[in-house]
Amino acid sequence: MAQRAAEAEPQAAALRADAAEARDARLAILAAADQFQRQASLPRRHADLRFVEEVLAGRADLPEWMRQSASRLSLRTLQRWGAEAKAGRTASLAVDQGARRRGTGIMDSAESGQVRVFTLALIAHQPHLSADHIRGLLLARFGETVEVMRAGGVVERVPLPPMRTVQEALKRWKETEKVHLTAITNPDGFKSRFRASGSNTDHGIVRPNQLWQIDASPMDALCVDGRHSVYLALDIYTRRIVVYVSRIPQAEAVGLMLRRAILAWGVPERTKTDNASDFTPKSFQRLLAHLAIERELSKATGRSRSIPTSRSGRSRADTCCAGTRASSTSRPSSPRRTAAWSSRSTAVS
Repeated sequence: MAQRAAEAEPQAAALRADAAEARDARLAILAAADQFQRQASLPRRHADLRFVEEVLAGRADLPEWMRQSASRLSLRTLQRWGAEAKAGRTASLAVDQGARRRGTGIMDSAESGQVRVFTLALIAHQPHLSADHIRGLLLARFGETVEVMRAGGVVERVPLPPMRTVQEALKRWKETEKVHLTAITNPDGFKSRFRASGSNTDHGIVRPNQLWQIDASPMDALCVDGRHSVYLALDIYTRRIVVYVSRIPQAEAVGLMLRRAILAWGVPERTKTDNASDFTPKSFQRLLAHLAIERELSKATGRSRSIPTSRSGRSRADTCCAGTRASSTSRPSSPRRTAAWSSRSTAVS
């Protein structure tokens, strides 16, 4: 039963919480059996027999949440669990007592599933409807009785389920269909909570200076001489960064930041920015054209928009505020600030 690191299974995503806990308990018991065998230095079968005896006698040091799965443990059961785990079929170790009956109730199957579809449509259209309102609408749509199919294909009409059954069905469906309902009723919430938002900005990047991403952001800090903006250039291939701080957002700051990066790394083949006013003036476009740098704009909306990140994966603003030292295009407004101003370095790479 050596290695039991099971691969991801499609069936595992559909497991209920109690079934997944039972699976994890059995996997933990298998891990405990492995540890017992290593410590006892016994052959596998002998160690498993001793382990089963220790568990049934209550001498094994197992937490309470694992003991229920081990209450009727046998050597054959332990070996079967180990074979399933070794084959990567960990979902078969889950125990779901209600799996066969689930989805066969009147609310799920009545009128060939139309009762369920109609109810979910009501929830999607008006999420705050109560069970009382929904049962009244079901009554108006389907009548006092609904058609269900029993075992053996026998079709019969039964009374519309009572209020309590409707409440339980609503609670269950709002949980099992949470992702789809959120996508319909709250698209922004769906995008922030459920939709995968990963992007591969490294795709096709095979050499340094092939693509730089440039962006700007106000700092979440107020300095003695006012609020500053942070400009950042990120070389996608090497993940190097240059940070520049300016008190007034302007195209000149972008040019100076780009100059420092070019002096440190060389001329990039392509830059990618958003459509902010800092990156669209004539002076910045002339600079790129003069250096034969291709310019690419990020989409204002949509999933393809990418934002420069640091080597640790944090956003550009986080990187700049986490102790980064940078220079500024603003000049000291008084001799008093000259010493502090001159101590700032020009770039971070």
